[in-house]
Amino acid sequence: MSESHLIEFIATKPNDEDPLERMIFLKKVFGVLALQLIISFGIMTLFIFVKDFEILAQHMLHCGPWIIIVVLLTTASVLFCGKNIRQNIAITVILSVLLTLSYSSLLGLLAAILDPLTVLVNILVAGLLIGLTTLIWRIFRFNVPNEVVIISAVLYFVFTIVAFVFPGEIIFGFYSSCGVLLFLSHLLYDLQFIIGDKKEEIFQKEYVFTALILYIEISCVLVIILGT
Repeated sequence: MSESHLIEFIATKPNDEDPLERMIFLKKVFGVLALQLIISFGIMTLFIFVKDFEILAQHMLHCGPWIIIVVLLTTASVLFCGKNIRQNIAITVILSVLLTLSYSSLLGLLAAILDPLTVLVNILVAGLLIGLTTLIWRIFRFNVPNEVVIISAVLYFVFTIVAFVFPGEIIFGFYSSCGVLLFLSHLLYDLQFIIGDKKEEIFQKEYVFTALILYIEISCVLVIILGT
């Protein structure tokens, strides 16, 4: 999407905000997001190709993921629950770096136990899914209602329980599909607020937090596909 087309797209939205200001906000958001993804793929590369990191991953397989998940949940809870914290750029950057490194480490641990070619294929599949879904949303400019997000969350919760009680490849396949659907629907839903498709838009000062939201949703899609 070119810059002129994006400005025109934003200008068609029913709000009073200057499209150029929103464009500057979007550049900041996707710039931070790109940096986070580069860090994640860099750490994944270290875990795949550097022997010392492979050995570290083997030692961390038992308790490492749980420690990372605790750090993720704690950091995310502070950011999502504290509106004043989100608007403090310095604190938000520190917490975002911590969360990005934690997610990257989790992705690295997953990548370390898989074949490098499998990891590459899974990354390409995740990229295609996210790219095609976003492209379709961009072309047709449809709104993702709250109900879609809620239904996908309910399905994911149900299949989580079912997969735990009745483990099997077919059930796990449905579980993974619902997880991907959940985070893709969340991604489109949040993009509506970021671009300005909703009246309740995200504050300009929250560009780091906004990028973090997109990063978490993209990373969750990748984690689910890697774990499938």
